Amino acid sequence: MTASHRTLCLPRVPKHCMSSDHVFCVLLPVLPARDALLGGLKAEGIHAVFHYVPLHSSPMGRKLGCAGAPLPLTDDLAARVVRLPMYYEITDKKQGRVADGLTAWCEALPRTAPE
Repeated sequence: MTASHRTLCLPRVPKHCMSSDHVFCVLLPVLPARDALLGGLKAEGIHAVFHYVPLHSSPMGRKLGCAGAPLPLTDDLAARVVRLPMYYEITDKKQGRVADGLTAWCEALPRTAPE
């Protein structure tokens, strides 16, 4: 993976809004990065998942006729979102494991693009 594929985006809540805090997602720059992150976290015993199926791609969306219009931005973003473990009963220790796993994965990526 090249340096340009290293960045992940964390959630940002605009100042005039309030988070519902029901999920914690990160956005990866490319699909291979998403797959690599999911695999790396799984290897550490951390259950992170692909989060979002756009309505127009879902079985019900297709049934309702939403599949006709191309939505490339929606499809692209949906393909790169990873939902990290976050739930009411999660302990500080488990949160730390998730943060450590994500940090380790990011630090293991190449620092520079290949020549």
